[in-house]
Amino acid sequence: MDFNLLSAFFTGLSMLVFCGIVYWAYSRENSTRFEQLGSLPLDEGSTEAGDVAKSNKEMENNHG
Repeated sequence: MDFNLLSAFFTGLSMLVFCGIVYWAYSRENSTRFEQLGSLPLDEGSTEAGDVAKSNKEMENNHG
Protein backbone atom coordinates (compact mmCIF):
# COMPACT_ATOMS: atom_id res chain seq x y z
CA MET A 1 0.00 0.00 0.00
CA ASP A 2 1.32 3.37 -1.03
CA PHE A 3 1.79 6.09 1.59
CA ASN A 4 -0.31 8.56 -0.43
CA LEU A 5 -3.21 6.12 -0.60
CA LEU A 6 -3.00 5.48 3.13
CA SER A 7 -2.85 9.21 3.82
CA ALA A 8 -5.89 9.86 1.61
CA PHE A 9 -7.82 7.08 3.33
CA PHE A 10 -7.19 8.46 6.83
CA THR A 11 -7.94 12.01 5.67
CA GLY A 12 -11.32 10.87 4.35
CA LEU A 13 -12.02 8.85 7.49
CA SER A 14 -11.13 11.82 9.69
CA MET A 15 -13.44 14.06 7.66
CA LEU A 16 -16.33 11.60 8.08
CA VAL A 17 -15.76 11.36 11.83
CA PHE A 18 -15.62 15.15 12.11
CA CYS A 19 -18.88 15.56 10.14
CA GLY A 20 -20.53 12.93 12.36
CA ILE A 21 -19.49 14.77 15.51
CA VAL A 22 -20.75 18.09 14.13
CA TYR A 23 -24.08 16.49 13.18
CA TRP A 24 -24.41 14.95 16.65
CA ALA A 25 -23.54 18.21 18.41
CA TYR A 26 -26.08 20.26 16.47
CA SER A 27 -28.91 17.73 16.35
CA ARG A 28 -32.22 18.79 17.87
CA GLU A 29 -32.39 15.93 20.35
CA ASN A 30 -29.23 17.15 22.09
CA SER A 31 -30.06 20.86 22.11
CA THR A 32 -32.17 20.71 25.29
CA ARG A 33 -29.50 18.81 27.20
CA PHE A 34 -26.74 21.13 26.00
CA GLU A 35 -28.81 24.18 27.02
CA GLN A 36 -29.21 22.74 30.52
CA LEU A 37 -25.52 21.92 30.79
CA GLY A 38 -24.56 25.34 29.43
CA SER A 39 -26.60 27.17 32.04
CA LEU A 40 -25.42 24.94 34.89
CA PRO A 41 -22.58 27.26 36.03
CA LEU A 42 -25.07 30.13 36.26
CA ASP A 43 -27.65 28.16 38.28
CA GLU A 44 -27.40 28.68 41.99
CA GLY A 45 -29.82 25.88 42.88
CA SER A 46 -28.04 22.97 41.22
CA THR A 47 -24.51 22.85 42.51
CA GLU A 48 -23.98 19.11 42.34
CA ALA A 49 -23.37 16.91 39.32
CA GLY A 50 -26.16 14.63 40.54
CA ASP A 51 -28.75 17.20 39.46
CA VAL A 52 -27.51 16.97 35.88
CA ALA A 53 -27.42 13.18 36.01
CA LYS A 54 -31.02 13.09 37.25
CA SER A 55 -32.21 15.45 34.53
CA ASN A 56 -30.36 13.43 31.86
CA LYS A 57 -32.04 10.22 33.01
CA GLU A 58 -35.43 11.92 33.02
CA MET A 59 -34.87 13.17 29.46
CA GLU A 60 -33.76 9.71 28.30
CA ASN A 61 -36.87 8.17 29.81
CA ASN A 62 -39.06 10.73 28.05
CA HIS A 63 -37.37 10.11 24.69
CA GLY A 64 -38.17 6.44 24.70
